[in-house]
Amino acid sequence: MAIEHENFKNMESSQDMTRPQIDKMDPRYIAACIRQLPALADSKEVEIIKVMEKEVLSTSLGGDMIDKEKLAIKASLKDILAHLGDSSYTHAQGRQTVAEVAGIINATIVSGQEKLQELDKGKPVLFSANHLGVYKLAGLTPEDLSEIGFKSEHDIPDIYYSPIPFYAPFYPVAKQLGDDIYMAALEEPGLLGELSRATGYVDVPPSADMLPGFDGTGPGRVEMLSLKFL
Repeated sequence: MAIEHENFKNMESSQDMTRPQIDKMDPRYIAACIRQLPALADSKEVEIIKVMEKEVLSTSLGGDMIDKEKLAIKASLKDILAHLGDSSYTHAQGRQTVAEVAGIINATIVSGQEKLQELDKGKPVLFSANHLGVYKLAGLTPEDLSEIGFKSEHDIPDIYYSPIPFYAPFYPVAKQLGDDIYMAALEEPGLLGELSRATGYVDVPPSADMLPGFDGTGPGRVEMLSLKFL
């Protein structure tokens, strides 16, 4: 999949319009994306999962919630993979899965709902928030992805965290504002990244010094990201 840094014809900018395209399926680019992702080879990652398991899986209710969440994510990925190329369908499927996962985990606005009344309905909002590590309990292994229909192109070392459990807890906020909700985060590798973008995910590219062929003169990650919105 080749991306042109979003240099539209009507864009008035001093940016160099002769920059080469970035092939997001280039193995070197995929490797740069992979280096950004969490991996079970990291002992800290394993420790975080153990803490989450102790807190969340201590009851049958918590275990059932995670099982249902993981099944919903797998079913959604399989459906999006089968319809990749149909942007209307994949976008709608992504929105549906966010709502489904929010329902599974009983996402609710506990306090501060009155603050939402100060915002215009249907107006875009950039929401920056921290999150708990519960999403890690719904991680997918290479074996999980193979069951969905991926082959060697899934390009993950040992675990894949779907972005949806990251931001589905904030679905009630978006619903109150009459907005859809999307996530902007580190770019996922290869076909996984393509699937996430098909649902509206905004990917943040690897830092410039990690990009293939970087010589110090190409666009940096902030520039590449900002050009998406110009």
